[in-house]
Amino acid sequence: MKKMDKTKILIVDDDLNISRLLKFKLNKEGYDTLEAHDGEEALIKANSFRPNLILLDIMMPKMSGWEVNKELRKHPELRRVPVIMVTAVDRLDEQLKSLSEKNIKDYITKPFNFSELVNTVKRVLGQQIKNNSESSFSLGKNKQGELNE
Repeated sequence: MKKMDKTKILIVDDDLNISRLLKFKLNKEGYDTLEAHDGEEALIKANSFRPNLILLDIMMPKMSGWEVNKELRKHPELRRVPVIMVTAVDRLDEQLKSLSEKNIKDYITKPFNFSELVNTVKRVLGQQIKNNSESSFSLGKNKQGELNE
């Protein structure tokens, strides 16, 4: 019997203490995690790790979270990976900007409550699974909504 693959989360934060804490806690929840500590490293690791979700800081060296997200959206295999912005920037304009990006599903400010972050991760991943199953089901329908035979 084939072992089920764990859900993969890429944690992108230049603060080593935060990224290690997130890695420890999310691994404990059963997720497979990988860390990146700047924007360039995030893009390299996202391409090889193929995460199901990305936790992305905004203010980082080399590339901001916004620049990383813009590059992610150029990749056919990564453009639909949901992103949760995790940042110390607690400004309404930044929150609205993040939520206007199609692949950014939520915005969490530091310091954060870990149980709330885990609930957000589970909710976003649940939406992703639902959206994937709906889009694959709809492929079998014609324009009138009737099933193709």
